[in-house]
Amino acid sequence: MIYLLKNLIFLELLIGAGLLLFRACLTHEMRNIVGTKPAVLSLMLPAVALFGRSVWVFYAFLFCAAAFTSRDRRELAATYLLLLPAMPLLGTALVLGGVYLLPTTSFMALNLGAVVGLMLTPRRSPPIALSLDAMAALLVMLFVFIDARELIGFTPLRALAQNAATLLPPYLIASRCLRDLGEVRRALLSLCLAATIGSVTAIFGMVRHWDLYASFYPSLGVGSGGLSSTLSIRGGLMRMGGPMADYTAFGLFLAVVIAVLPLIRDGFRRDRTPLVVGVLLVGIFSTQSRGAWLGLIAGYCAAMLLRGRGGRSVLFLGGLGIAYALLGTVLGSSSRLGEMLGRSGSSTGTADYRARLLDRGLDEVAKHPILGQPIPRVIDNMPDLIQGQHIVDFVNTHLYVALGAGLVGLAVWFAIWAVPFARATRLRRVMPDVERRSGLGVAPAVMIAAAMTALTFTSTIDRNLFWPTLGLGFAAVLRPAPRRGRAAPAPVAAADALA
Repeated sequence: MIYLLKNLIFLELLIGAGLLLFRACLTHEMRNIVGTKPAVLSLMLPAVALFGRSVWVFYAFLFCAAAFTSRDRRELAATYLLLLPAMPLLGTALVLGGVYLLPTTSFMALNLGAVVGLMLTPRRSPPIALSLDAMAALLVMLFVFIDARELIGFTPLRALAQNAATLLPPYLIASRCLRDLGEVRRALLSLCLAATIGSVTAIFGMVRHWDLYASFYPSLGVGSGGLSSTLSIRGGLMRMGGPMADYTAFGLFLAVVIAVLPLIRDGFRRDRTPLVVGVLLVGIFSTQSRGAWLGLIAGYCAAMLLRGRGGRSVLFLGGLGIAYALLGTVLGSSSRLGEMLGRSGSSTGTADYRARLLDRGLDEVAKHPILGQPIPRVIDNMPDLIQGQHIVDFVNTHLYVALGAGLVGLAVWFAIWAVPFARATRLRRVMPDVERRSGLGVAPAVMIAAAMTALTFTSTIDRNLFWPTLGLGFAAVLRPAPRRGRAAPAPVAAADALA
């Protein structure tokens, strides 16, 4: 009890520090983003987790926070995005009358609460993009196919329920709650607030070698899952996942947020923007995830290219290449810094494993190129890649899709991610004034570029798969105006007044 109380005190202090830091960096007009409700929910969450004594109590808290605390849909979107990365992916089985129904997670509880909140809050008649609705549904069916192919009984229904509850709510919240650039800006600032709070806790954990969120598992009586990997060491520093269970997932989250942050910089005081960026960058450093850095680089370059600033991206990439080469030359002999750069130590073993996984995976794809094969069969065919945790670690999500659904599934997967790019390109062409003033029109594509790149180096673990549907949801709001002769849907047409 004393240990849990100590954890709670530190968490509350760190979360409070993140809230105050972020609020101090916002402009006066945006400071209500860090209002009473976000502060109360953020501070209540660890208290419920540490002293709720049951994972179902914690699920109920998340469900109610999303379902019943919002007066309108804009507030619902802000609440959802704030809580989205705020806790480890706690999970347990749902059993009724001795019959196993399906696995449940804290993320699913939050998602279901958000869907209920969507039904309870007043409708706002946002523009509906049926083509994007279809793409979001197609993503669900793709992973149902991968998870449950060749299985019978309740397993396909279980896979459908699990994937729908995980993947669809982010799309519904973004596409049904937001209407214009001003509202998208505020929603992204809420996401940035969550990232800042998480970075503050992760930096503390890295310095003190103390994962404060690890105590959630025994307190709520659930298995730790990937907790042992969360506590791994690289370069003499603990790899931290902040509020999330997996450090690569948290690194991916921070990479996407930092890549989008220049597009919402007008929400911050100019002299304090570097402070937010610095905290988030140190947060990525605490994850020791090189994939996150590559995702951030890809997102930044995508933002520059889509905004017609290709020269900057070339200079940026050139400068990074020179800096990496110099650091590798100067520090390559240092075991600690060389390991962080991937030049020595355990990180070289990780790189070797990724290379072997890619080679063996491509061999398996070549054997079943059209629709792939069931993942259990893939694992049986690659016994040489089973790690100490007795699993094949598919640290390449794109390869995983190709193995489980073949080239047909991979084409669908890439098509889903490509939609926001196509819409951002058209938006820039047909509405150059809005694009010049805010840059928010390219936000979905920037999110997709960062996440798509980082997922080349990590798996579907934790909340990694919500990025495509969240990107589709934002793309449904930030969409081009229709051709002349049709009624304008208004989201971007009225943006200048709200931006």
